[in-house]
Amino acid sequence: MFFNNRLPTLDTEIWWDNVSKCIKYYFYEKPMCPNIVIQKDTALSENCIRSSLVQEGVRRLIKCSVDLHVIEKQEILSKFASKMLNSKHSVESVKFILVRAVTRYNELIRKSKLNPEDPNFKPLHFDQILKLTKENSQNLWHSRTGTQNLILNPPKTGDQIYLLNGGGQSQNKLKCLGLSILQFYSALAQKMVDF
Repeated sequence: MFFNNRLPTLDTEIWWDNVSKCIKYYFYEKPMCPNIVIQKDTALSENCIRSSLVQEGVRRLIKCSVDLHVIEKQEILSKFASKMLNSKHSVESVKFILVRAVTRYNELIRKSKLNPEDPNFKPLHFDQILKLTKENSQNLWHSRTGTQNLILNPPKTGDQIYLLNGGGQSQNKLKCLGLSILQFYSALAQKMVDF
């Protein structure tokens, strides 16, 4: 069994939370990972270093469940701050980077909670999945249409489900009308055949 009953997978720890009855995840870093980040005195410009470190801070926060306790997220940022200090960044620079990372993360969370019909809506983890889907859709020799469709979570009654074809040029909408999960996926499979 793993430490704390958490499964480390790449840069994420995954576990089952008995209280909320759901899978939770947390940023994970291997013990042999160096205790530094991009050095302050590299040949990169200061703006490039800052934007890279801000994005790294956002990445660490995105690898945590949204409903994870703030103390655990602070622990991740604290370790990240100490790595930046070990890399000879000033305290003011570290503060700037952390504030920007948290601000961007909060903006991503806000956009992910908007209505899907809103033009500013952006799912928190959708970009990576869409990119993988697009890359994999070109290699699907067994698919009749050469596309791959992806549903992440079972829908709730009244949810709008958008099926994108591999290139994302067109979309097809399916509304869940209080169906059981099995009925929903059967209807979804039929809709995909009609695509």
